Amino acid sequence: MTRQDNEQNEEPKNAHQAESLEPTTFVEHVFYDSALMIFFSTIYNFLPYLQAGEFKNTFAKALNVSFSAFMTALVLAFIYQLFYFKPVKKLFIVITALIPMIFSVANVVLKAIFGMGFGFVVMDIIAGTNLGEVEGFIQLYLDEKFIGYILLGLSPFILAFCFRKHIRKFAVYLARNPRYIIVFVVLWALIIQINLGKVFGNSYESPIISMFRYAKTYIKGKFYGGSIYEEGAFRAEITRNDSSIPNIVLVIGESASSDYMGIYGHKIPNTPACETWENKGNLAVFHNVITPRPSTYYAVPMMISFMAYDAPELTDHTANNISEIFQQCGYKTFWISNQERDTNGSLYTTFTSDYLSDYSHYHSGSRFNIESSKTLSNFDGLVAADFLNNLKKERKAEAKGFYVLHLQGSHYAYNLRYPPQFQRWNSIDLLDEPLQEDKKQNVADFINSMYYTDHLLDVMMQKLNDDESILIYVSDHGEELGQNGKYRTHSNTEAVSQSMFRIPFLIWMSDKFIANKPEKAAQIKEAAVKHNPWMTDSLPHLILDLADIETTQYKPENSLINPAFQLKDRKIFGIKFEDLEP
Repeated sequence: MTRQDNEQNEEPKNAHQAESLEPTTFVEHVFYDSALMIFFSTIYNFLPYLQAGEFKNTFAKALNVSFSAFMTALVLAFIYQLFYFKPVKKLFIVITALIPMIFSVANVVLKAIFGMGFGFVVMDIIAGTNLGEVEGFIQLYLDEKFIGYILLGLSPFILAFCFRKHIRKFAVYLARNPRYIIVFVVLWALIIQINLGKVFGNSYESPIISMFRYAKTYIKGKFYGGSIYEEGAFRAEITRNDSSIPNIVLVIGESASSDYMGIYGHKIPNTPACETWENKGNLAVFHNVITPRPSTYYAVPMMISFMAYDAPELTDHTANNISEIFQQCGYKTFWISNQERDTNGSLYTTFTSDYLSDYSHYHSGSRFNIESSKTLSNFDGLVAADFLNNLKKERKAEAKGFYVLHLQGSHYAYNLRYPPQFQRWNSIDLLDEPLQEDKKQNVADFINSMYYTDHLLDVMMQKLNDDESILIYVSDHGEELGQNGKYRTHSNTEAVSQSMFRIPFLIWMSDKFIANKPEKAAQIKEAAVKHNPWMTDSLPHLILDLADIETTQYKPENSLINPAFQLKDRKIFGIKFEDLEP
C-alpha cells in the first residue's frame, strides 16, 4: 500500500473525529464536564466590574479569578468522574451549578441596590438574616428593575446553556491539543501575575471556594460562646459597687433614625409619648449621637461590652460584658429579644444571652427551628409583655434587675413591624418631602414603625415609674432613606453615609429616681442640652456611670454624662464621621 493510499484511508477517520468531538478518554471527559462551569465562571467574574463601570484593570482582575475558577472546575470535574451512581452525579452537578448562580445574582443585586459587592461580610449578614427579613427585603425592593438585576445575574448561566454544545466541543478540542492550554497558563503566569499586589490588592477566589471557606468559619463559630466562657478572660474586676437602682433597662432598637422622629424635629409627630415624658422632665434627649457601625452584627456587641475603636486591645474574649458585671454586682440579668439567634450574625449576643443572662428568651425563634418560621415577624409587643411580666415577678421578690430588650424595631420591611392600628401615616403625608415618589410609602411605613416603638416605650415607662428606675433607648444603627437622595438603608461596607449612623439616644428617669438621685438626674439633663458628639461604643461606660459601678476597664472620660467626659474623634473605617457623605 502506498503512502498516498494510507493518507486517503486516514482522512475519513480524522474528519469523523474532528466532526464529533465527543469525549473518549478520561481527560477529555474531565474537560468536557468542566467546560460549562469554566465558561459561566468567566462571564460571572466580569459582571461586577462592568456593572460598576470599573474598567481599569477589569480584564486582568476578571481573568485572574477566572483562572482560579478554571482550576476549581477541573478538580470538581475530576471528582465527578469518580462517582459511580448517576443520581449522585446529578446531585453533584446541581450543587456545583447552584452555588455560583446564587453568588452571581446576589452580586448584581447588591451592586445595584447597595453599591457593594458580594463578600465575606455580606455572607455573614445573610447568615444572620431570618425568613421575616427576607420577606421584608422582597417587599421593599421587588419591582421591574429588581427582576432585571436577577436576569443580569443569571446571564452567564443562560449563555452557558444556550451555547453548551459548542463550549463542550471546544473543551474536547483543547484536551486533544494541550499545547494551547500550556500557552494560556504561561501567558497568565508571565503577564497577568505581574505586579499582582498592585493590580488586585487582595486575593480573589472562585465562588465555590468562598462558600466552603465560609462554611468552615461558620462551623467553628458554633463553638464560639463556650470557648469564651471557658477562657473567662472577659470577667470584670469590680473596683467599685455602689449600685442601688432596682430597675435598669437597656432597650436596643433596630434601624431607627433620629432624622425621622418627631422628638428630634421631624414634622410628623410620631413620638408623642416620649415628647410628653420630655415635657414632664423625665426624659433626656441626646442629639449628635452615632453608632460605631451601621450593622447589628458589629454595633450591638460594642454597646454591651467594652470593645471599642479606641480600645483595640480589648476583644470579644477579653472585653468586660455589662451583663456579667451586673451579675457580679447583685443584679438578676435578663435578655429578651425579638431578633434571631444561632447565626453568625448573632454570635456575641447569643453568648451574652446564653451564658451571662439569668433569663433569656427569643421571641423570633431560632432560624434552625422549622416551626419558628411562623413567628419570625412577631411584633415587639411580645418583648414588652415579657419584660413587664418579669418586672412584676422581680418587684415581688424585691430584687434588682438589669434588662436588655432587643427589638425588631424599624427593620425592613417596615410595614411588618407594627400592628394595623399603628398605620397612621401614608405617602400622602410626605407630599412636600424631597423623596422619590416610589419610596414615600416606604418612608411612611418607617415612620409608623417608630410610632409603634414610641407606644411600647411609653407602656414600659408607665410601669417602671412606680419604682426607682432608669431606661435607656438607643438604636443599633440608622437608616439611609432619602436624606441624601439615596436609599441604601444601611451597609457594613465603605459605601456609607452619615444618615446610616445617626441614631436616637434617650435616657428616661422615673419620678423616684429623680427624687432619690437629684445630682445624677441633673447630670443627665445637663449633658443632654450640651449636644456633645458621642458614639455608642462608649455606652457601657455610661451605663456603669449611671449605676455607680466601676471596673478596671471603665473610663469616666468616655461617659457622656460624667463631668470628666472628654471629646474624641468619631472615626468610621478610619474616616472622621463629619467627613463622610451626608
